[in-house]
Amino acid sequence: MDNAVERPALSEWMSEIERNGDVQEIEITDENLSGKTIKELGQSLPDGVLIALVSRDGESQIPTPELTLRHGDHLIFVGQSRAVDDAIELCHPEMYV
Repeated sequence: MDNAVERPALSEWMSEIERNGDVQEIEITDENLSGKTIKELGQSLPDGVLIALVSRDGESQIPTPELTLRHGDHLIFVGQSRAVDDAIELCHPEMYV
């Protein structure tokens, strides 16, 4: 309740995510993604999803377009449920075989 009073826009957004959206974390294991920048990966992602956070070596950061992905990085996708699923499929096609 406190968040709804103090942060009404954030509270509304979180409620919307619960209804129509998703937040998922993946680990970069595909060598084809290692070495790509966030900008390069972002251009391949479907509309309706974004990379909200990258965790590397125990530290999390909001990614810049120039950040280069490494094997073992963790990405947090936020967006519309279907778009998040499509982004995961793009990054981990072996899960959908």
